[in-house]
Amino acid sequence: MAYRIKSYCLGCHYCALECPVHAIDYKWTKYEIDPEKCIECGKCVEVCNVSAIDTGEPEKVTAHEPVEREADVVVIGAGAGGTVAAVRLAQLTGKKIIVLEKAKRYGGSGWFASFHISDGPMMGPMGGPGGPDGAPGGPPKRDTSYQEKLDKRLIDNARKAGQELNDWLVNMPEVQPYLDVTERNGKRIRSLKDGRIFFNLQCTDGSIGPGKGGSFVIETMVRQFPKYGIELLTQHAAKRILTDETGAVCGVIAQDPGGEVHIRCKAVIAASGSYTHNDELLRKHIPWFFPGEDNPDCEPVHRFAAPTDTGDIVPLGESCGAYIDHDAFCINLFGPVHHPFTFSLFNAQLAGGQMTVNMDGRRFYNEGAMGAGAAPCVFQPRRMYYSIYTEKGLEAAMENSIRSRRGIEGEWMKRWRTDIQEELDSDNGVSLFVCDTIEELAEKTGINRENLIDEVAKYNRFCKAGVDEDFGKDARFLTPIEEGPFYAIFGKMATDGAFGGVLVDPEMNVYKADKSGVIPGFYAVGDNASGVQANAGVPGDHRLKAFNDFTWAVNGGFLAAGSCARYLG
Repeated sequence: MAYRIKSYCLGCHYCALECPVHAIDYKWTKYEIDPEKCIECGKCVEVCNVSAIDTGEPEKVTAHEPVEREADVVVIGAGAGGTVAAVRLAQLTGKKIIVLEKAKRYGGSGWFASFHISDGPMMGPMGGPGGPDGAPGGPPKRDTSYQEKLDKRLIDNARKAGQELNDWLVNMPEVQPYLDVTERNGKRIRSLKDGRIFFNLQCTDGSIGPGKGGSFVIETMVRQFPKYGIELLTQHAAKRILTDETGAVCGVIAQDPGGEVHIRCKAVIAASGSYTHNDELLRKHIPWFFPGEDNPDCEPVHRFAAPTDTGDIVPLGESCGAYIDHDAFCINLFGPVHHPFTFSLFNAQLAGGQMTVNMDGRRFYNEGAMGAGAAPCVFQPRRMYYSIYTEKGLEAAMENSIRSRRGIEGEWMKRWRTDIQEELDSDNGVSLFVCDTIEELAEKTGINRENLIDEVAKYNRFCKAGVDEDFGKDARFLTPIEEGPFYAIFGKMATDGAFGGVLVDPEMNVYKADKSGVIPGFYAVGDNASGVQANAGVPGDHRLKAFNDFTWAVNGGFLAAGSCARYLG
């Protein structure tokens, strides 16, 4: 039996690039293994961090009686927040720490994230083609009034912890070999090397790890586990958090493939991740994640999250009487996104000069404002979209992207013609079409022909007048669609996480269910910790979070380690 790739594959390209017989390619929007080419060498199994390769072989499990263990602290989750918390706490206290990870491998969703390490200025505000939020041609300025409802001390503490974390990492001996020294404004700056480190070294897709800053931090932490006596137990899923007669944490019950594992401890740091793969919680808190009955056959939302992100913090928190902050459960939805295909066309769909239409052949948002398409994407037929370029327009967009991208990503963008040919050669049936006429483009993509012809004509009138009467797109992004060949670049909706869980105080302590105080010895960090986010209550990309996902995980892990060290004395 040839190997098979499971449906939750994130599309990081690692297995496809490492396959010695090139047996892995796209079919529609997913990677698949060609059974005629597969030699079952196991290379794809070796490199896949989320165990998305089904070998067809049943796993051998030996049942056992409950195992009794003891530690000072149990960390639940070996992703970014958990591994940072474990190493920092071990440095501060020298205590015995056990890290539980329910997957076969450590890393979680942080394995695929970007992260910036530098002793110079931190990265500035991000924005779309028109610049930062609120800039002309950029996305609307985001409403930050929701932060008034959050704990300001928690946000301030997490920001301070972020700077301390950055300094800690930059000066860590294990990080030193991977820093480059450059000069900026007359000052020598140390920053993490450009490009990929440790993993996925052949990959030229800058939109996803592994090999970027996220996996670098996690791998650097785990490599220090032996030095500090930190024990990592994979395939150990935490099921209950135990408390004593005073209400303080006193243990964890976990489940490995063969049976229960009972661990006596004095404190727990929960870093179990998001609920991105828990459909029950998604239907409850984010109902628009799934299409309604009036819009069947939709392309599913691509989940940039480890399959083990199933909202474990909810039953864990309930098991010890924690406050589950259901009102703040939220998600980050975005699109249109050209994934898991090539990096250059991923950028082309965000460049601003494209004309993007739904399957009815109609525009539905301002393509020149990054993020503006997220909410409208939810309501489009089949949740499939195509960005249309002329060859001249695409070339201009690519050259602009090359100029604006720094370092290795700019170099990757220079291979855009190769990317195009690779997508055409893959014959996946959806990602890219190149046609001489708009009529042929409509036929190949399945877009409504009459509507598309009408929409192109109207868009060209807007371009000529320099005014987008429908969506207010900035005139500098109004590029006419007049002369073939025409390129149609596929896009869909995606999410990088559904966030929320137990509510924490400014020191990352978890509140009791009645919020009368905190549970002694219980801390939560990252996606499963609530306190820095809010639910907008409407579809789309509102990003009502004071921090991005990876930052909240590692800042929280660093902060929780200090709090836990003080608790342990």
